[in-house]
Amino acid sequence: MPWQTVKRVIYDFAVLFTISDTYNLYRLCLSHSFVAAMMNLCINISGNLGNDFLYYIRQISHIYRINGEVKNLGNGCIQIYAEGTKPNLDKLLEFCIHGLFCKRIKETNIIENEIRNYKRFTIIN
Repeated sequence: MPWQTVKRVIYDFAVLFTISDTYNLYRLCLSHSFVAAMMNLCINISGNLGNDFLYYIRQISHIYRINGEVKNLGNGCIQIYAEGTKPNLDKLLEFCIHGLFCKRIKETNIIENEIRNYKRFTIIN
């Protein structure tokens, strides 16, 4: 249901009921299916990637409000734990696979994990 429709339902509800009832409906809408669900992905990328790729991923993560961590495993592999909404994670994956470093990437593996509740996106050395 589009957010504009939800606003209209809340407005119509406000006309019929008290402000506290309207506020409770608003809280109910935010706490359920109207808010995008969070996901956690583990992305393993192998190839000829350096530390500049880590900073690139961190910058893209900040733009799309994705929390998590990225680390260089040292054997030519980069591991990314990314947590955010599905549309934002899709954008991150697009930048990982088809972005500036796409010619250096040999293989990509993506695994969905449980939510870890990261507070920010960090680089781990």
